[in-house]
Amino acid sequence: MTIRFNILLASFAAVLMLVVNDSKGAKILAITLLPSPSHGIWNRVLLEALAAKGHQVTAYLPFVGKNKTHEITYHEIEGYFPDEDILDFADLSIKEHLEILWMYGDGISEIQKKADSLKNKLVKESQNQYDLVIFELCYGEYAATLLPSFNAPIVAINAYADGFWHWDQMGVENYPSAFAQPLMTFRPPMSFLERTVNFVTLSYDRFLYSQYLKRQQHVAHETFGKNIAQIEEVQKTYDFLLVNSGPPGINPGRSLPPNVKEVGCLQCRPADLGRLQKDVKEFLDSATDGFIFFSLGTNIKSSILPKQVIADILEVFGKLKVKVLWKFEKDDLPGKTQNVMINKWLSQQDVLGHKNARLFISHDGLLSTQEATYHGVPLFVMPFLLDQHKNAETVISADVGVKMKYKDFSKERFEAAIKEVLNNPRYKSNALRRSEIARDSLHTPLEEAVFWVEYVIRHKGAKHLRPAGQHLNWIQLYSIDVIAFLLLPVVFVIFALKMLMGFFSKKNKVKRS
Repeated sequence: MTIRFNILLASFAAVLMLVVNDSKGAKILAITLLPSPSHGIWNRVLLEALAAKGHQVTAYLPFVGKNKTHEITYHEIEGYFPDEDILDFADLSIKEHLEILWMYGDGISEIQKKADSLKNKLVKESQNQYDLVIFELCYGEYAATLLPSFNAPIVAINAYADGFWHWDQMGVENYPSAFAQPLMTFRPPMSFLERTVNFVTLSYDRFLYSQYLKRQQHVAHETFGKNIAQIEEVQKTYDFLLVNSGPPGINPGRSLPPNVKEVGCLQCRPADLGRLQKDVKEFLDSATDGFIFFSLGTNIKSSILPKQVIADILEVFGKLKVKVLWKFEKDDLPGKTQNVMINKWLSQQDVLGHKNARLFISHDGLLSTQEATYHGVPLFVMPFLLDQHKNAETVISADVGVKMKYKDFSKERFEAAIKEVLNNPRYKSNALRRSEIARDSLHTPLEEAVFWVEYVIRHKGAKHLRPAGQHLNWIQLYSIDVIAFLLLPVVFVIFALKMLMGFFSKKNKVKRS
C-alpha cells in the first residue's frame, strides 16, 4: 500500500508540475526586422497563437498595429518600404532587380542602426533569460550577431518562401535545374536554356548576398561593437526553420530535412463575415451577380497607379454587371461608378470567403495567392516584383486564372482578362479543386508551426534533427573534392604516358635522321 501510495503521489506531483509549467508558459523573444506589412501579418499570426497557448512573448517588429488579440509585449522598430517607387520595379531588368533588393536591405539596417532605442533594447534583452528566440531570415542579418548572447534555442522563420539563403543555411535542396528562381517565369520541367538562365541568376544572387553579408557584419560592428559573432557562423546554429512555402499546389515539392517545416497558409482561416465593415458586408451581400475583389496587397497601393491607368480600370469596371470592391488607399476616387465600392483597409480573407466572390484581381503576392487558393477564388494576376512573377506562373499552370504583367497593361487586355475568367466556369472549378488539396491535411499549418516551436522549447533545442551534411559546402556535399582526388592518378598516368610517347617519338625521329 505504501509503495502504491508513493507512486500515486509521485504521479500526481508530476502531473501538477506539468500543469503549472504549461500554464506559466515559456519566455519567447521574437526579432523580426523587415518593415513589410505582409510579413508582419504572417509573423503576428504565429506570435499571437503562441501567446494564446500561455507563452510570454516579447516581440520586436516594425508593424505593431492596433488590434492585439492576445497579450504580447510589443516593441515597434524603425524601417521603411519604398511605397512611391515600387512601380518602377516592373521596368527593371533581372540583374537590376536583384541588385536593388540587397541595396534595400542595406537601407533598412542603416535606419535601424541609427535608432539607439532599438540597439539599447536588444542589447538589454540579451541579459534576460529566454527559453526560445524566434528570428526572421529576411533582412536584418546584422542582428543575428546578438543571438549567441541569449544562450537559447533559435527557431528561424521566413514569410518569404523563395529565399535561397534559408534553404542554403538549413541544407535544403534548391537545385537550379528543378526550382525556378523568384523572378523567373519558368515552369518545370525547364528547357536547357531556361536552366542555364536560372543557374546564372541564382549564382549572381548568391554572390550579391555574400557581399551583402559583409556589409551587414560591418553594420553589426558599428551597432553592437567589435566583440560580436560572425553572421555566417550564427547561421549554422539555427535549430529549426518554419517557412511560408506551400500548401500543396502552390509551391513545387521539396525534400525537407526533419528540422525544416513548410507552414504555408499559416494565416489562412475560414471567413468570418462579422469582421467586415457593415457597409462592405451589405454591398457584398447585395451582389446577386457576384463581385470582383481588387487589391494590390499591403506593399503596393492602388492609389499610386498612374491616373490614366486608374481611369482605364474604372471605365472597364463601369461596363460590368458584377459589383467591384476595390482596396483603394484614398477617401475619394473620381469617376467611380455605382457598381464600385472603395475602402482603404479590408479584411481580405473575409471578403474572399464570401459566397458571392467570383474573381480576385491581385498583384499575386504569396499571402494573397495562398488565401485565394484556400477560399477557392479564381485569379486575375498582375505581378510587379519578386516572387509575384513565379506565383503568377503557378496560377497559370493550375489553370485557376489568367495573368497580365503590369508593364503590359492596356484597357483592352484588362477587360479581356476579366471577361475570360468570369465567363469560363473551368477557372472556378479548378480553384475549388485546388482549395480542397490545400486544405486536406491532418493539422492546420498554424497548429503545425506552434507544435514545432513548443517541441524546440520542450527539448531545449533541436540539434538532433539536423540532417547529416547540413553544413558541408557544395564541393564537399557532392564529393567534387573526392572525385578530383580519385581522378588525379588517372590524370597523372595519362600525362606520363603522353610524355613517354613524346620521348620515344623524338628518339625515333633522331634515329631516322
